[in-house]
Amino acid sequence: METTNSSRKKLAEYILNEANDMVIEQIEQLIQEKKDNIVGFTADGNSLSRTDYIEHIETISEKIKNGEKTYSAEEVREYVINKKHR
Repeated sequence: METTNSSRKKLAEYILNEANDMVIEQIEQLIQEKKDNIVGFTADGNSLSRTDYIEHIETISEKIKNGEKTYSAEEVREYVINKKHR
């Protein structure tokens, strides 16, 4: 644990005192890439990044707030069952 804290301190000091703009941009890019790691896949099989997933959930939440129709699990189940029997 001490090594990790020491490394963090050295890295922070370097960023604050020595890193040029290019290094800062590279660090920011690395952080963004870490945030954008794939967290799942869509029903179509496309990868879904953390950022995309959060944006998707926020869009859905906003639509629901604005009165978008929603369905219960029971309603979906009934729809699927009835569709199979047609």
